[in-house]
Amino acid sequence: MRSNCVIADTNILIYSVRKKANLAVEVSRNPDLGKLLLPGSVMAELGGLSNSNADARVALKVFSSMDTVSSTREGDEGVLEAAMANGCSILSNDRELIARAKSLGIRTYGMRSSGAVEAV
Repeated sequence: MRSNCVIADTNILIYSVRKKANLAVEVSRNPDLGKLLLPGSVMAELGGLSNSNADARVALKVFSSMDTVSSTREGDEGVLEAAMANGCSILSNDRELIARAKSLGIRTYGMRSSGAVEAV
């Protein structure tokens, strides 16, 4: 699937905070990715995690101004739903989500420990 947008999941947002990587800049460096979008379900999950996780709290602040897309499902299901509904790729380091996305024909990307975003 070729797209002009990429849907990020919760783990990649937290991972980018831990690695002190500027996710928006890293996404913009890859012309295949297009616009970074966050499902409402991901933002809700970050909100819940922010009560007990400092990285989630930072991620919530950093990404709260990003464009969001609606999703009626939670977790990985919400990420997949948002990607399919909007014709987007997925950005995640979650192996299970990546495998499910690939089985649905959705292009997937991950973030290396260096902070670079690449196809997986």
